[in-house]
Amino acid sequence: MLAAIVLSLAQSVTPAEVSYALTYRDSRAGLVSVRIDLPPASRGSRILVIPRAIPMGYGEQPFDRFVSSVSASSSDGSRLAVESAEGPRWLLGAPDSIVARIEYEVDIARMEQEVLAASDTSKARPGYLSLLGYSVLGYVEGLEESPVRLDLEVPETWPLLTTLAPRLPLPLGRDSASAENFYALADSQIVAGPELEVRALAQRSAEAAKQVKGLIGESMEGVIDGSRLVDEAAETIAHVAQSVKGVAQLIGEIAAASGEQSTGVDEINRALAQLERVTQQNAALVEQAAAAALAFEEEAANLTRAVGAFKTDRGEARERAIAFVKKGIAHLRGRDREAAFADFERRGGNFIDGDYYLWVCDVNGIVRCNGSNPKSRNQNHADLKDADGKLFIREVLRIAGERGKGWVDYQWRNPLSKQVEPKSTYFERTEDLIVLCGIYRIDNASAPRVLPAPHHATPLLR
Repeated sequence: MLAAIVLSLAQSVTPAEVSYALTYRDSRAGLVSVRIDLPPASRGSRILVIPRAIPMGYGEQPFDRFVSSVSASSSDGSRLAVESAEGPRWLLGAPDSIVARIEYEVDIARMEQEVLAASDTSKARPGYLSLLGYSVLGYVEGLEESPVRLDLEVPETWPLLTTLAPRLPLPLGRDSASAENFYALADSQIVAGPELEVRALAQRSAEAAKQVKGLIGESMEGVIDGSRLVDEAAETIAHVAQSVKGVAQLIGEIAAASGEQSTGVDEINRALAQLERVTQQNAALVEQAAAAALAFEEEAANLTRAVGAFKTDRGEARERAIAFVKKGIAHLRGRDREAAFADFERRGGNFIDGDYYLWVCDVNGIVRCNGSNPKSRNQNHADLKDADGKLFIREVLRIAGERGKGWVDYQWRNPLSKQVEPKSTYFERTEDLIVLCGIYRIDNASAPRVLPAPHHATPLLR
């Protein structure tokens, strides 16, 4: 009896699985069929949503315009009513019906023709298929966080690869995979075709290592070139000094020649012409010195950026912070922003875990939400300084504008140790927002970390 009660409680807590089936049979037609089987539920209509947000992008793409033949059925196979709703949504069934299955088709060939950005579209060509999860897979409102099973079917002789469960050798014709929720499914990719090949991970790692080595070599060459330019600048200055001495000698010759004006007019003219040439040479040497100094400054900045891109300390904590930020960005897709901000600040929710929490600002540094201190909303943090006076938020805004994501290091007071410690914050830009999550670079994992309740004496950031 007790075991049955425990099993019933576990089933009520664990979300039921949503099953997706994706089929591609005729490469000439360019159509992909999608079937969604829903877990048992109480009576009521459902809403199907085709996301428009592009992951890691700054805009939207109405992928719903390539969706057709949307249908819904109950568990006994009977057809249910389907009607278009506001935005990329379809209303399925009636208040007294139970929706068990949803089916629709996506025209990949038309999508590739009408979406101009090649990186934002799936592709279907004779003998080749490449699908971006967010462009073909929709979700049912209320089931976004449910675990997902994905079954794939392509022509039986085609090798098949999904980034949710890559494996070697590649399976032929069919494959299946699981995902934590719809957001992980939407971020996946599917590739198939008779000529598909996948290189071993070790080979890709070796190539990546060679690329890193090459970047380091290029940086060292830049430093050497900069040093050479400095030496050339020193030589240029020496030439200028010598030229000045030559000018002084020429002026003396002009003074002597003026006493013999009746016989030395031609010599004076030659001296003036030589003086003009020397002056032009001096101007050219000064320009060369300025160009050498500017090139050295640029090479030094490139070396700093190349070295700063490698973060090797606290790898597991950094990966968790990156995953937290990506989860937050996925949560923003297809939702009202204020609702998402409220989710980020809800204690006991999915976006506050110990001292891991999210905070969001816009591209001007205005705080939109803060999982540690909700009272800091609408405050301008652009000029916030760390313990050493560093304007680290300015650095976040700059990097987000240039590269879209990155890390920033600064000194901040740790609420656990009560000491100023080095801290790293990972951030990514999505549209006009920047989502951030930070870690302390000194591992204090042996001691419990509890977020204190925010109050006026609490710092704005942790």
